[in-house]
Amino acid sequence: MNLSTIFVAVFSVIMIWNIMDWKPGSDEKLLYLPKSKALKILLLIWAITAALSALALLLDFIPSWLFLLITIGFASALQVISVVIREKLRKQNT
Repeated sequence: MNLSTIFVAVFSVIMIWNIMDWKPGSDEKLLYLPKSKALKILLLIWAITAALSALALLLDFIPSWLFLLITIGFASALQVISVVIREKLRKQNT
């Protein structure tokens, strides 16, 4: 396991926490899924992309720098989309 794999794992956990809107120490369940279907779909898309890129890395189809680029780039884009969706949901609820 190299440093890039550890970095992606830590980054992935942080990104999933943000999409799921889970706060450590709160009373919510650890495996809380967002109520919004759009956020659930984003989480599923990210998980599939991360799994496929990790498989490609393990099979030596792609270099590690491309794995980092795919995983972090895609996760960052999903993060921005999830913030936009969450803000729209908050505006609808007020």
